[in-house]
Amino acid sequence: MKPAIWEVVKVDHDQRIVWIIDDYNGHQSSVTNDAERVVETLHRSYPNYCVIYRDIDGQWDELRHESGIFKGFAPARDMAP
Repeated sequence: MKPAIWEVVKVDHDQRIVWIIDDYNGHQSSVTNDAERVVETLHRSYPNYCVIYRDIDGQWDELRHESGIFKGFAPARDMAP
């Protein structure tokens, strides 16, 4: 399966949060299924930022990580941009 595609929709440098939207179209992995690579890639541009994403169902969740190593998911509906 091809890697996930996403769009950065907001960055808050003061609070160190980046929001992304999953651009899943059925021909590649979703952000959910490619979370390790997504976090690693975003960490290069936004080191140690909190990563909030809208999944393919329209729900906002956090991709939890430590220094770019994916650790799991957490609900983040109250953090929608």
